[in-house]
Amino acid sequence: MLMKTNETSYFTFAVAVAVNCSAVDLSANASPDQAAAYVEDILSVIFSNTDVTASVEPMAYPVTSKIPLIITLNDSVQRLLWFYPQMSACELAAELEGLFSDVSMGMLSATA
Repeated sequence: MLMKTNETSYFTFAVAVAVNCSAVDLSANASPDQAAAYVEDILSVIFSNTDVTASVEPMAYPVTSKIPLIITLNDSVQRLLWFYPQMSACELAAELEGLFSDVSMGMLSATA
């Protein structure tokens, strides 16, 4: 089931809050491991009151301005996020919403 407009907005708000609550400080020169820890921390805040578990691992890739991260939800749903350290909360929210737009809202609706 695709996300509806209000559900998308709630997910976007959840990402914005999680970015601001993140305990991980990310610099512009972040390593792939630091970027993965940052995104995983954000997802753990988003899914903190759900049964969803999220893990994030960097993918081996030549050094560029973007860092490929493999996000896994509940050991079954995997997506590739092209992350860059200067990404704003709005940009990250849009990317994550796009990555998980085909995932059942039963998994994501409790996040907001």
